[in-house]
Amino acid sequence: MQLSPEIVANVDISLASFLLMFGVLFMAAKTLNFKDMRSQYYVNMVVLILIYDVATLISSFIFATHGSVIFMKLVSLIVEIALDFVMFFWLLFVMAEIYKSRDYIKRRLPMYSVPIALLVLANITTFFTGWLWDIKEDLTYKIGGLYYVYIIIMYGYIVFAIIQYVRFKSREKSSARFNIWLYLIPMVCGTLTEGFTGYSASTLGCALGFTALYMVMSKEMGYRDFESGFYNPVYLSQLYSLVDNGTYNLSSIITYKLSDPAQLPKFSEVLKTVLPDGTDTIRTDECKFITVCESADRGYVFMLTEDVSMVAEEAGIDVQVDSTIKGKKELAADFFIDNIRLRRN
Repeated sequence: MQLSPEIVANVDISLASFLLMFGVLFMAAKTLNFKDMRSQYYVNMVVLILIYDVATLISSFIFATHGSVIFMKLVSLIVEIALDFVMFFWLLFVMAEIYKSRDYIKRRLPMYSVPIALLVLANITTFFTGWLWDIKEDLTYKIGGLYYVYIIIMYGYIVFAIIQYVRFKSREKSSARFNIWLYLIPMVCGTLTEGFTGYSASTLGCALGFTALYMVMSKEMGYRDFESGFYNPVYLSQLYSLVDNGTYNLSSIITYKLSDPAQLPKFSEVLKTVLPDGTDTIRTDECKFITVCESADRGYVFMLTEDVSMVAEEAGIDVQVDSTIKGKKELAADFFIDNIRLRRN
């Protein structure tokens, strides 16, 4: 069986992507916490890329052996649907990263699901009619004019995610640093390479992007307190690094002390409900939390403390709430040491 250089290259690329994604999936299963919805969406995308890779390998084998046209169309259908769902779960991942709310995702899910339902239906219809894409007798891919409309809808998930991310970054002052470009830049480079060369580079671009995301996620998971949903004390070292190098201008601290650790779940929900974007909360002890913020507005900070106290009281939670504001000439790093590090010790 004589393999063309293009087939050999596509097989090598798909194998590289498959091995990379298989390794990431293995590590993710060991290190990520699947109570976290972002981890669930992430693993879904990795599995879909693995399916995409396997389908691409099978299609290369079918093409090399001059196999069945119907079988080739079935494999192409799997590839298209897998890519559709990668885009869908990517949007959910970004929304979960931005809003950190399962309820928010549930409320928006019907709206987000309409395009993916149309894309899947269009692909299934195409399998029988060939109106978007088709496989010719020589097993080459034929694209119809409406396929470009399909592509616009599919990549609309990426565009919408970028718009939401840019809006989020324009108003967000949190010490957390989510970076959407870690995934998008490799994916775009892979897609452009595939478009200009014909080689299946888009899957390798996705694989490289997901690997970069995993490296960030696995590090961040070490900072998570999964019982409360906030950061754990390990994050304080990362926070101090951000403060010390000027990346995060720590200006105010709100402290909470529960009288009963059994009220932790209820109090965590109170904080998630009351605290706005631009704050980070760390659980420093069994019954203690701190919220850090870049705002030095005393009225704003006082309002937050009052809101938490009021909502907690209405929920029957006994908690002490206090706040501290950085002085005008006080360095943020000194403020951190005096009010977080020394008080903890």
